[in-house]
Amino acid sequence: MGKNTLIAIRVPNLQTISKYLSTVTKIVERLSEDRNNRLYIWVCSPELNEERNERIFSSLTKALSELYLCSITTKDPTIFNVVPTVVLFEDWSGYSINELSNLCDTTYCTKNYDDSISKSSTEVIHIEADELEQSKLERSFEESENQDKKITNRISAVGGTFDHLHVGHKVLLTLSAWIGIEKVYVGISGNELLLNKVERAYLENIEVRKNSVYDFLHSIKKTIQSSIVIINDPFGPTITTGEIDSLLVSQETIKGADSVQVERIKRGLPELDIYCIDLLHFAHATMPENCNPVKLSSTAIRKELAKKNF
Repeated sequence: MGKNTLIAIRVPNLQTISKYLSTVTKIVERLSEDRNNRLYIWVCSPELNEERNERIFSSLTKALSELYLCSITTKDPTIFNVVPTVVLFEDWSGYSINELSNLCDTTYCTKNYDDSISKSSTEVIHIEADELEQSKLERSFEESENQDKKITNRISAVGGTFDHLHVGHKVLLTLSAWIGIEKVYVGISGNELLLNKVERAYLENIEVRKNSVYDFLHSIKKTIQSSIVIINDPFGPTITTGEIDSLLVSQETIKGADSVQVERIKRGLPELDIYCIDLLHFAHATMPENCNPVKLSSTAIRKELAKKNF
């Protein structure tokens, strides 16, 4: 039977997360020795209580990407050796750190969290920040033109197959929930959109994919409002639902956002704010040698399943 582990990090700003990545990676490598182990990463930063803007969104994207990429950095580079991980943010998540620590056998935490964690149900181990060169600390995504631009979106949308939910999906869904503070629409590709998928026989059942998305959203935010729907065209509710004000896409699906805008204009609906997440580019730039980028690909997972069952 596996163990639950919590890493609790309190930092002055999200950029400082980079100082703990080496420690997180070492913990992940130990946890990966048993595939039943699970990891929760709890982050507290006063930035997340500030008014939302492009700068905070960029910092949040970077921090999420770095932490989730750590979860696929394992001693065993095979595609299935990934420690199941959930990253949560204090206050925003609606959970408390004691709720999580009570579920965990071991809690690693920064010293400024020591008084917040009950030691009766979990072993507490302190972790320290690494000293990083300023150039490494400041490395981030390309800055947007206006870092101080306020983010006022309240209802977001995101779409995809969400097959064999992986860390790329988790980053995208978390950011969708952060943008859509009132509600998140998730369009999950139905069978009609999957006819040409590679190794289609190894696609998860639609109900499994829906449940994986639902469970993950509620694991990161207790009171999240979501509408998870099956879509059989490339647009789903983005071209029929006027209340949606934003769309999150990956670098691989950014062209689809242009098509959505065209269709909304045709129907007299306002254009959406588009947020593009380029996790793969970031992964190739920052992942260590023993971190396999194909672990970010549902297609690669299906191919590996096909090989195992050949």
